[in-house]
Amino acid sequence: MEVKHADINLVQIPDKMSFEVAAILGCRFGTSFRALVDQAGLEEHQMLAIYGGGGVGLSAVYIGKAMGAEILVTDTNSSVLRLAQAAG
Repeated sequence: MEVKHADINLVQIPDKMSFEVAAILGCRFGTSFRALVDQAGLEEHQMLAIYGGGGVGLSAVYIGKAMGAEILVTDTNSSVLRLAQAAG
């Protein structure tokens, strides 16, 4: 079986991460990571505005926090905002 464009479509997981943990991350983390790092070039101390705290948005919160960004999340659902606040 051939995996086309594997150099950009596959992500190597760290040795410390189990396959079970990697499996639950799903495409939402990959999507957020590519958008923030590869497309936007997010850097430490930059402001990150996230519109919608669903799967991709919440993943962006975790990634932004790990990168040292200042984060603002907007959503119409207060429970989603609480999750985002708890995430950082």
